[in-house]
Amino acid sequence: MKRKRIVGIIVLMLSLAVFCLAACQPQTREVEAVEPEPTTLAQSGSTERDPGFFPEADYTTNFINAGNRGCGSCHGDDLYSLVSGYRQHLPYKDLATYGQGTKVTDCMTCHRPQAIGGGPMIGEAIHQAHYNNQAFTGNCFTCHATTNDGELVLFDEYIYTGELGGFPENVGSPEWQEWIALRGNVSGGDTIAGINVVNDWQLDKVELDQRTSSLEDLFCSVNGQVENIDVASYELKVGGGVNSPRTFTLDELKALGEVTKGTCAICAGNGFDCTQVGNIEYTGVLLEDVIEACGGLKDGMVTVQRSTADGFMNGLYSQIEEDLAEGAMLAWAQNGEPLSPEEGAPLRYVVPGWPAYSWTKYLTQIDFIGEERPDKTGWNDWYTGFPPEGSDIYNQICDPLDSAFWTPSKDGQTYKLGDTVTLEGYVWAAQCDEHHTSAVRFSADYGYSWTDIEVPADFDGDQWVYFTAKWTPTEPGVYMLSVKPGDAGGFDTQTAASVYVVVEE
Repeated sequence: MKRKRIVGIIVLMLSLAVFCLAACQPQTREVEAVEPEPTTLAQSGSTERDPGFFPEADYTTNFINAGNRGCGSCHGDDLYSLVSGYRQHLPYKDLATYGQGTKVTDCMTCHRPQAIGGGPMIGEAIHQAHYNNQAFTGNCFTCHATTNDGELVLFDEYIYTGELGGFPENVGSPEWQEWIALRGNVSGGDTIAGINVVNDWQLDKVELDQRTSSLEDLFCSVNGQVENIDVASYELKVGGGVNSPRTFTLDELKALGEVTKGTCAICAGNGFDCTQVGNIEYTGVLLEDVIEACGGLKDGMVTVQRSTADGFMNGLYSQIEEDLAEGAMLAWAQNGEPLSPEEGAPLRYVVPGWPAYSWTKYLTQIDFIGEERPDKTGWNDWYTGFPPEGSDIYNQICDPLDSAFWTPSKDGQTYKLGDTVTLEGYVWAAQCDEHHTSAVRFSADYGYSWTDIEVPADFDGDQWVYFTAKWTPTEPGVYMLSVKPGDAGGFDTQTAASVYVVVEE
């Protein structure tokens, strides 16, 4: 298995290098002068400075030069088109859902942490694909920025930090705004980058609900081969740990009684402001009803272990008590439609409130065990608890918090002064013990202050909280708007979903 896994990773890395090279196709050098061949990589590294959507001023034009930096300056707003069609890439369908494009953060939350099931490191492949391409005339800072600590980071992430405004920790505070104004801020706005800051941001007509996503917007990844299992001959074996082991057909499982439950289906690789998420209604049979149909558990059973037709995550276990408390089910339908092969048909293991990477697809067998088995998959650190506060995984991926703006859908959207800006999106905190989504938190001052909208007590903690709100800016300028969830258990994160909007007179 280890050798196969290594070979698979090598194949995937080579494939990524191929798609990057395809995106940056080098031009053939000829003896005679010829017209350049078309390339999918825009000419970058232009000597003509461009502030992008930031205010046109000396600092934003000559120092930030945002219009010539970041992935979107060359590739536009749909990076997924560079990898679509490559079998080694896990997503089964385009990430550009909910009216969004795709950006580098959609890639990095999976390729950065180096966890089991994540993507390989792609930095070397991407760097070589650019520097070995005559069409690329930029440099390191076309894609990167340097932090105050000297760390080289992605420019597409750097622009949402206080450092862009000149003061990493306090750029949103009134004291620093007064200081910048006293010095004569020629960029306009409230920071040296010309960004308008609004403390204690107030919104109008804030409405919260838990609407169901469409299946067209639902993210889907296939970690192994797509299994096309014949439903008519399908059987689920319930083996060790029950008093009466037995095998069920799908019809026999349905005869045990079905339940339908809404829950947030969110990928472990989903970053803030990314689209690998949906709020979906699953239909199936409760795990507790299957146990009862097998005569109950033997004494001393502690964990449940699942086996799958595709072999992915075989050996993953979880606590029986926790799964039963969360309403774990064996699901055969989503939003009233039978599961597709890509979604794990005919049966998958669903634990409402937990991230969906743990929802085993192509379920073939369940065993109950009287001890905590050693983890053979590497997944259980993610499955059985929250990552430590301040850890890289905690700050970079959804567990246990996530959010996004669906509207505005991308940076730099322009509004007229006096127009009402519509805000729309979701927040989510994993449901576990005392943890669940308790508030929708908004900020327009780089997170210096947060305006909390409390979630109604009767909302389902397993589902996302969808928000719509209205905001009417009182001054022209560029604003950075942020949103993140509040967690009833006290977890917080340094990261939030953010978007820039431009308000013109």
